[in-house]
Amino acid sequence: MQTRTPIAAAVLLILISVAAAAQFRTIELAHEVPLTEFVVPVTQNGTLTFRGCPECKAFSSRLTPNTLYVINKQPVTLQEFRKQVTSVSDRSEYYLTVVQHLETNTVTKVSIKL
Repeated sequence: MQTRTPIAAAVLLILISVAAAAQFRTIELAHEVPLTEFVVPVTQNGTLTFRGCPECKAFSSRLTPNTLYVINKQPVTLQEFRKQVTSVSDRSEYYLTVVQHLETNTVTKVSIKL
């Protein structure tokens, strides 16, 4: 009887961990976007359209006042983001990360390292 208890406990723990792992789901998706395929947003309540490459499917997501804009790991305003990104001379050298919340189809974060 004593040998069955550790085996039963181990089996029970494995079953619990498998059930817990099955509950994971993707909430946000990060897109790596070449700066050449990105149009800098004008307002906080518009739509952002972007594509991962010239031949890739275009994605559109809503912007909100909660969308975070980040340059070199520092949060900035949309106006500062626009100013710095539009001043980049060789756009083919840079990539942005656009984080899209899948359930609400909103952009939660746009970041770039300049």
